[in-house]
Amino acid sequence: MAELRSRGLVMIDGVLGDESLGGLRRAAHELEGTMVAGSVGLAGSATAEEHPSRRPETRRDRVVRLPAADAAWWHHNERHMSPPLRTALAALHRVLIADVHRALLPLWPSDRPPLFPRESLQFACYGKGDFYQAHEDRARTTLVTRALDGDAPSGGAADQPQTGLDRAYTAIYYANGAEPLGGELRLWPDGAYAAVDVRPVGDRLVVFDSSLLHEVLPNEDDTQRCAFTMWFSSSSPINVG
Repeated sequence: MAELRSRGLVMIDGVLGDESLGGLRRAAHELEGTMVAGSVGLAGSATAEEHPSRRPETRRDRVVRLPAADAAWWHHNERHMSPPLRTALAALHRVLIADVHRALLPLWPSDRPPLFPRESLQFACYGKGDFYQAHEDRARTTLVTRALDGDAPSGGAADQPQTGLDRAYTAIYYANGAEPLGGELRLWPDGAYAAVDVRPVGDRLVVFDSSLLHEVLPNEDDTQRCAFTMWFSSSSPINVG
């Protein structure tokens, strides 16, 4: 992970092997019924129609979250997954929450709140012409607790922000077969004179600082560009008012 410290990104090929890659390639077909248009949800933000990240000119992909700790989600959806996909998802999750997390910890300042992997994977697919405009991942997600009617100071329901999640690192695993045309991940590393383009090659993992500006270039192929993403975050208090 030395490159991650010096350049803000690192790329590793051959992460899981052909068997697991083949299992994960089934995801686009088997999860199609659960996927929705990609968006960025922020607590207290505008409606879907108003939020710019939900507009097709900003982001055009289809996504589904795979919450590893949500037993109800898996009970409802796992029966639709083939055994190869379930096995491959478990292998990918182990690599991310164990190997990648362990490699990131020495880079994380000891005086900051602990770094941890989010308990979900995002699976996203880009069809022909789909893209995601330049953005940063380090957007704070507010964790909100809703007081019961009788508990709110005014006697009514109240939202009480408690803590926030600061995304620190983004890990993307590509689950493509043949390398698609286009769909590169373009990043602007700190201090670099030019952007870095990462081809969405199957069984490739790229990890980068979530504060780096990046985008997904338009997919020029009839073949979908598909990838799994996990974020590594730290918690911190939110100043209210």
